[in-house]
Amino acid sequence: NVNSKEVVIEQLEDEMNAGSPARQEAARRLLVEMGGASAMRKISARSASVDAYRETVKEAEQSMQKMFAHTMADAQRGFHIALAMDVIVFVIGVLLIAASGVQA
Repeated sequence: NVNSKEVVIEQLEDEMNAGSPARQEAARRLLVEMGGASAMRKISARSASVDAYRETVKEAEQSMQKMFAHTMADAQRGFHIALAMDVIVFVIGVLLIAASGVQA
């Protein structure tokens, strides 16, 4: 009886880790209803791994947000430099046209 309960718990754990979301939730609920130390360890381990995954995703998202902010700052800086260069070329062109008008 104890051995068959462990087999069921193992199978439910497999479903909880690899099944569809609906099957994962059903397996989790069945483990909770079965109770017992082994079932609670499986649920705790699953919760811990989900928490660790969420923390990893959160850190990766923060890193991506930081990288995006740096990229946007670099793009703005590049835009301002290109704009300043365009203005300088325009002003030099206007001055050269004016100078050629004075010489003519």
